[in-house]
Amino acid sequence: MSGDAVIGRAAGLRSRLLRRFWDAHSDGWNEMRSAPASRAHITTVVGGLIDRLAPAGLVVDLGCGAGQYAVEVAARGHPVVGIDYSPAMLALARSHAAELGVTIDLRECDLDEAIPFAPETVDAVMMVSVLQVVRDPKRVLDQIHRALRPGGYLLIESVRRFGALSHGRELSARDRLINATKKAVIKIPGMVKLYRSDDIGSLCRASGLHVVECATYEATFVVVARKS
Repeated sequence: MSGDAVIGRAAGLRSRLLRRFWDAHSDGWNEMRSAPASRAHITTVVGGLIDRLAPAGLVVDLGCGAGQYAVEVAARGHPVVGIDYSPAMLALARSHAAELGVTIDLRECDLDEAIPFAPETVDAVMMVSVLQVVRDPKRVLDQIHRALRPGGYLLIESVRRFGALSHGRELSARDRLINATKKAVIKIPGMVKLYRSDDIGSLCRASGLHVVECATYEATFVVVARKS
């Protein structure tokens, strides 16, 4: 077997493992993102992005998870496309959208493959707790740059430390097992990376985006970058 074939097979196995992990973790993740403090945080982060956009600008949520960020954007009158590779996460996002009576275009897609948007068709992209599990961040950010219209924005939110979103709350036996799995996965080279805001700023600049804001919160930080 050639070296390229071995690399391709390893990448495929990595994607399948991560997809199954997020399917299994979907209920616990949804619970964390639906807590009142988390919802207030989401309102703040999304509001800061929306304030920069023209009315009805298209927003794409890459790795939308259970959909709380995408629903918040849709509730503010913007068309939203939510992309995730976990069917269980997408089902939860669909349920949240229906509960609030908003429309979200939800698509199953692996971000380690091509991002399905034509050049200069998107006004803003959100990546929340996603960059750390992307295999090739530079390739993804290059594709985002290509998809953004001139003046479009990229918002990246990442945890300040692994496990920061759990807030030490009492978890179900299932989610305690999942958290234990997380700790094991973090130790596997190439599976998950913990970023700092400077790291993300450098990645954005390398893809032709310039950073316009960095904000630090209790558990996460946010970097907003703009395409000239």
